[in-house]
Amino acid sequence: MAACLLLTACVAAAARPLPVQNLTVLETGLYRAGELNMPADLCAKFRPVDRKVANWLRHAREVDKQAYYADGIFSGCRASGELTLQDGSRHRWYLDAGGGAMVEQKDGTLRYFTGEPFPL
Repeated sequence: MAACLLLTACVAAAARPLPVQNLTVLETGLYRAGELNMPADLCAKFRPVDRKVANWLRHAREVDKQAYYADGIFSGCRASGELTLQDGSRHRWYLDAGGGAMVEQKDGTLRYFTGEPFPL
């Protein structure tokens, strides 16, 4: 019974949207050479604005690390920045145009998110 309750709590936590209070895009159009066969000139077009990234994170699904790497679609085109959650905690975020993101907490712990890919 306890295991069932724990599983239910974990699923409910993953289903809740990330409570983003404020988000800033610091870098866009980043390209990770050699990661994929994505042309570098396409990545230069990946320039999401603050509001678009915050909205994406609010609708993304939090997943564990294994699911992120197993199911994630990676383009090699990245953007990054900082965000503040409603509890006041500050974090770094990294977003791939393919529809995956990581949020890095102050202690270095990573949270993983998947969602809709961004058009390039």
